[in-house]
Amino acid sequence: MSYLEYFKFARLPFSEHASREALWNDTRMEEGLSRLNHLLGNGLVGLVTGASGLGKSVLVRRFKNARPKCATLSTVTWLSYQPIAC
Repeated sequence: MSYLEYFKFARLPFSEHASREALWNDTRMEEGLSRLNHLLGNGLVGLVTGASGLGKSVLVRRFKNARPKCATLSTVTWLSYQPIAC
């Protein structure tokens, strides 16, 4: 028996490509989207940083998906882990 059957999941719970409805939405996500919209509206450049697992990729994905298909938007994703010597 798979874990989907065991836990009675209707879909994969840990999918890389989750639906918009499945994404967590809270005040931090709304604040992040607001800041990105401010940058875009003023023609500015921004950088999204944070610790692993905080939702950076989800934030950028939601922001990109909210744009019209004809909108010009450039994103660069660079995943890297380099410990900083103190």
